[in-house]
Amino acid sequence: NVTAYKLDAQFNTGNLIYGINGALEMSQFSNDTAKAFSLGSFRYNQLAFFFKNKTKKTWSYKFDASVRNDDKVNGKTFSYASTGVNLSGNLEHSGKKQNRLSMTGSYRKLNYVAASLDEEVILGRIEYNANFFKRVISTSTYYQIGTGREQKRTFSFALVQSGNGTHTWVDYNKNGVEEINEFEPAIYADQAKYVKVYLPGNEFIKSNSNEFNQSLRLQAPADWQGATAFKRFVYRFNSISSYKADRKITDNSLETIVNPFKLNVADSSLISINSLIKQTTFFNRSNAKFGVEHNIQSNRGKQFLYNGFEWKQTDKNQMSLRFGFAKRFNLVTEVESQLKQNRNQYFENRNYKYKAEHIFPELFYQTRKGLRLGTYLKYTEALNAPEFGNESAFITEYGLEFRYFIINKGNIDAKFSTHDIKFTGNSNSPLAFDLLNGLSNGRNMTWNINFGGKTKGNIQINLIYEGRKTQVYKTVHIGRAEARYIF
Repeated sequence: NVTAYKLDAQFNTGNLIYGINGALEMSQFSNDTAKAFSLGSFRYNQLAFFFKNKTKKTWSYKFDASVRNDDKVNGKTFSYASTGVNLSGNLEHSGKKQNRLSMTGSYRKLNYVAASLDEEVILGRIEYNANFFKRVISTSTYYQIGTGREQKRTFSFALVQSGNGTHTWVDYNKNGVEEINEFEPAIYADQAKYVKVYLPGNEFIKSNSNEFNQSLRLQAPADWQGATAFKRFVYRFNSISSYKADRKITDNSLETIVNPFKLNVADSSLISINSLIKQTTFFNRSNAKFGVEHNIQSNRGKQFLYNGFEWKQTDKNQMSLRFGFAKRFNLVTEVESQLKQNRNQYFENRNYKYKAEHIFPELFYQTRKGLRLGTYLKYTEALNAPEFGNESAFITEYGLEFRYFIINKGNIDAKFSTHDIKFTGNSNSPLAFDLLNGLSNGRNMTWNINFGGKTKGNIQINLIYEGRKTQVYKTVHIGRAEARYIF
């Protein structure tokens, strides 16, 4: 037995459209009319109101409000279950030169019979994209806040088919038992045997989230390319800056909730926090003979796990120089300084703080017929802080690269590398796994050959062969084949 009523009315006044709608529905299901209703039965009533503007050349706006009452089955009748109030609004502006502003907000309040289950959710989002001074300045802003509830979660690692996972198990204490602190992101395909699985708990906590993304691009006007010597020199530079922050806390202070730059949050109110600052400056970015790229990056994260806090930080300062000479040759040299640290309140073996520096020159020869040959040398020095063990690593990596590209048919890529590693310290530790990329002390060799092509029937084929040889483990050979149909 289903009973339903609906009401819809809309009115136009000048540049405004507004309306009201309502609904009432009752559905009664029972296998026996003498017995109670089945759980699939329901009853609700809803009343909503909206208004919006007609003309949308530059500004547009819309507002909605609604109230809904839901009843639950109670034997052969219904009883009150909950009331929901929803408010939402949207404001958009489209300006000249592709400038755009969008603002969206919503509020939701749910009241249940049991007051402990009541929910209140607030969401707000601002998006802004703009260009200024003939696209000399380009900026993009994304800002979002939200309040609500979420389940407390733990995590575990589940075994999957080899090659289909994301993590690998390293038995650090050699007891043969898979422990939660012994899983690392897999570096090689044959190691990827586990996936990280989040397990929701029965307890809910109030969560206030804040997400902020900001990018800024600077580029001299295009007409400076053919102007005075000074303007031509400035035109060779351009830069991209970005800032990202993502935070979840339980602190209900309005100042803390809305401030995306407040990253120093008390542990008692922190769920998770991540931030990234990156600045890239280019000189002669599109010049084939000479170019420079400089990167500064700081990545930080802290999250509460079931057994305490884990804190990560990676700071990089990198410069890459590119030289083209003799028409066919290119020399690319990269130098980098890095600080990386990891701290875990519960698992002390995962605590480290090391500085690393590397120099990485590559020489390539490119022909007109799609053949590219290259050789490279990468030397790395790393030293862990004395308070965390004072381990050190000296890594020399060198090898050959080959690429042959056939137009409209496919390509063949090959790389052969030798890794000479001198590591002092416990080689069976999270620090060693991170520094040595899953390899071992002494001489290691890695190689891979890939073939990719497309048939006449729009089928893309990839054949992949990888291998490695270390001082500790037997030689590993991995073969994979993939076929995809392109519509």
